[in-house]
Amino acid sequence: MASGTLPNGQKLAKFEEFKAQLGAQKDRFRRAFSEKLFLYALGRPLQPNDRPAIDSMVQQLARNGDTIQTAIHALIQTEAFLTK
Repeated sequence: MASGTLPNGQKLAKFEEFKAQLGAQKDRFRRAFSEKLFLYALGRPLQPNDRPAIDSMVQQLARNGDTIQTAIHALIQTEAFLTK
């Protein structure tokens, strides 16, 4: 059985508990996932002017079912990606 502790100190004994915690913080997960995907795709750290693009990606994920396809589609429509 897997167990662990989250950065906030909460202990988890089962994977299902971890999954439930992720589900309870969907917006936070969407933002972190979008930021990491953006960073990977552009090959550079995020800049302050990237915030609107990240916000747009997060909104599109929330509207369209949180799929990786949605995240990639949102990413490739950003100004930063198109001008890379």
